[in-house]
Amino acid sequence: MYVSGMMCQGNCGTAVERALRDVPGVVEATAVAATKRATAVVEAAVKDEDLVAAVDAIGFAAKIAEPETKVRRVKLRVDGMMCDKNCGATVIRALKAVPGVQEAMASAKTASANALVEQTVKDADLVAAVEAVGFSASIVQLGAFLRRKTSAAARKTTKPRHACIRDVVPAEELAKAFEGVKKYYHEQQLQEYSRYKNWTQSCYMDCHEHWSPQVPITEPLRDCMAPVMERCRLRFKSWYEELHGLKNAEVYALNSFVTKYIPVEGKQEFGKHVDSAKCDGSLIVALPTDDPHDWPGIKIWDGPRNEKGEQPEQTYVLQPGDICCLDALVWHHGLPISKGVRYVAVCFFRCKWKEVKGADATNAASA
Repeated sequence: MYVSGMMCQGNCGTAVERALRDVPGVVEATAVAATKRATAVVEAAVKDEDLVAAVDAIGFAAKIAEPETKVRRVKLRVDGMMCDKNCGATVIRALKAVPGVQEAMASAKTASANALVEQTVKDADLVAAVEAVGFSASIVQLGAFLRRKTSAAARKTTKPRHACIRDVVPAEELAKAFEGVKKYYHEQQLQEYSRYKNWTQSCYMDCHEHWSPQVPITEPLRDCMAPVMERCRLRFKSWYEELHGLKNAEVYALNSFVTKYIPVEGKQEFGKHVDSAKCDGSLIVALPTDDPHDWPGIKIWDGPRNEKGEQPEQTYVLQPGDICCLDALVWHHGLPISKGVRYVAVCFFRCKWKEVKGADATNAASA
């Protein structure tokens, strides 16, 4: 498919791949920002419109490229293989001999084989080909293993995928935390850890063991901000559950940091972007300042694209104690300041759940 709007491979390309893989029945997906194209290997039941909707839902514009031969990946259990050199090679040759099979692999160790085939190829023909060379074969139903945590109902929601929530943090609690921010915040050079080589304005409070790259944290800053971040995490959790029709969600931080914006080129804003494709949502907390700024607000692009491929824009000015909640891969831009100093705290979240509200979300699985 053609995908317009991809600006980089690291975030945009990864985001498109993740969205496609979240579609039930997608076996594998790749996206290349440079060529504005994405491909997916899918089961026969997957519809083109589901793939397009999944990509459109995260802020890009997708269109199926025509005509190309549609393919799918089939996995087989193969019993009786003793080695890869002879047995595995025999199974591979048998599968490749079936008309419409484009590639095949086999492993004696895992007692399995898989084949990339055209949609017209019948599963029964693959099984028959393997059994004809002396092995026992059966089809593995991939769909049962490919249900990702984002349900179809969540992906297709018409609700705004962001929210500005006022007065979440009480003024007294915020003021106490800010004293620690002023004391412990320091510029942190991310050149060794991030593709944002020249960014120095964020000081990290948390970096989960599953987050990559690992970034050194400032423990005193984390400790003084802990009550504020926990209060905001709980508010984000309730918003996220409501948005996606969930309950009993587990929400934990992948990383968190305090950013200090000053009116200097390269330090007065962080341009239009989506947060890491590794996270399920993110949170921005407006902090106080001793040096008043002229921040015009955060601009957010959210909602269906029009015929020109543009999403609706909204701008919010956050006051100290307000938060902005963002679902995964929502485009946003903290606009630049030209005077003063602006502080914010940011947290990237991973969300897991076990139970889903409503009949429409019965396919959602535990992350």
